[in-house]
Amino acid sequence: IVGNFYVVDVPAYCELKPNAGSEKSWVWLASDCSEGEPNPERFALKFGSEELAMKFKEAFEQAKSLNRLVEEFARLAGSATVLHTAPAHGTGTQAGADVEEEEEEVTVIPGWAPSVTLEMKDVETGEEDEE
Repeated sequence: IVGNFYVVDVPAYCELKPNAGSEKSWVWLASDCSEGEPNPERFALKFGSEELAMKFKEAFEQAKSLNRLVEEFARLAGSATVLHTAPAHGTGTQAGADVEEEEEEVTVIPGWAPSVTLEMKDVETGEEDEE
């Protein structure tokens, strides 16, 4: 079984629940990354026997336990609101002048990694003139 999501121990995400009361199938919510940007998706698996379904659940729960040790995943399980500082942007700032950072409150959905937009820059590497 291959999935394009992280198995995390964060409430609402990766909580296996029986599908329609069946002991042979599981459903759970995860951030699907198969199309690039993560999107919350509900997944389901049906097994040929209850024994296989239980083995899957054991492996899934073990993955959640191991991923708790990963620092990034441990932070996701923290509070739902995170304060971070962003550099103040302004024009006409004098050299050597103190620039204060603004605090911005950001709501973080547990189990969801925020995306970052990077600014493109043209950089000369010296390889432009080589043939």
